[in-house]
Amino acid sequence: MMYNVFLWVEACFIGSFLSYLFRPYTKTLRWPWYWMLLFGGAFFAEFAYMDGVGFMHRTTTGMSVFVVIGCVYYFWLIWDGSDIANILAYAPFWWVVGTLYFYFGSTANNLLFQQLFLLHEPRFEGSVRYATMIMLNIILYSIWSYAFYCRYRERKSIAYYSTAH
Repeated sequence: MMYNVFLWVEACFIGSFLSYLFRPYTKTLRWPWYWMLLFGGAFFAEFAYMDGVGFMHRTTTGMSVFVVIGCVYYFWLIWDGSDIANILAYAPFWWVVGTLYFYFGSTANNLLFQQLFLLHEPRFEGSVRYATMIMLNIILYSIWSYAFYCRYRERKSIAYYSTAH
């Protein structure tokens, strides 16, 4: 039940951040509200269906699918590359790459939940599903760390050039 509460925090954070990244390319003033309406509708429908007990698998999977679509949409928006000089040092790009990896992998993980849960990894002493989630988290936070490093370098160079006369 506690994870279902954190699912709201996750949905708000990811939806707001993607909306923020879309702003230079398209009007997104109402998108976070539509996102929360869609997510909230799915969440409460599944909550009522499951009588408030258990993890909201369908809502999580649906949210993951929409996040993957949002990430792909972001790549489509930046495709022309007119305002991005160096994509390898562009922090928003790497944030979206990490998010895409994680949510695409976790969508597959959620869709194959029962099958992966029953498989055991002898070297890991746990289910393949659990090992996959650990690897996805490592990939996500590694790429996000690089994105934050790129943002740090960008801010540092802006500060340097603004003070150099």
